[in-house]
Amino acid sequence: RFRQEARLLARLGHPNVVNVYDFFEADARLWMVLELVRGGNLADEMKRWGGTVPVRRALGFARQIAQGLAHAHGQGIV
Repeated sequence: RFRQEARLLARLGHPNVVNVYDFFEADARLWMVLELVRGGNLADEMKRWGGTVPVRRALGFARQIAQGLAHAHGQGIV
């Protein structure tokens, strides 16, 4: 299942979906090599704004997430 999902993710190629560069098994564990995405996380963003992200900024995040999901769904990934 891991290999199947890694192959599907590697095919997506969308600006709002992290790239999968490789996947393999080593030391009886499964590994996936992902694109390094620079920047903060949601907790960092919340701290920056004093605990609550402004609505316009939050909607921008939601739009990017929705675009990535829509692309994945368009490729048959649910």
